[in-house]
Amino acid sequence: LGPVAHRYYCEPLPDLAGRKPTPPSLLAEAFPGRVHTTPDEALAALLADVQAGETVLVCGSIFLVGTVRSLLTGEARDVLLPL
Repeated sequence: LGPVAHRYYCEPLPDLAGRKPTPPSLLAEAFPGRVHTTPDEALAALLADVQAGETVLVCGSIFLVGTVRSLLTGEARDVLLPL
């Protein structure tokens, strides 16, 4: 995916997974991309750039994926049940 992926990074969610997350600035140094302060901002930037027919892949913790899913579906996010 490296050569063809557009990357949007966001500040890590609180330490819900039991370990400190990698700062997005370090990820952006290794794999160039745009850094945002929240998942909401990263998703808004991605949706502004995505073209019809393109695939979007959200990577990160299950908590991040659950947050993005709730933003896309409008469903409430449950911290105890990320999806």
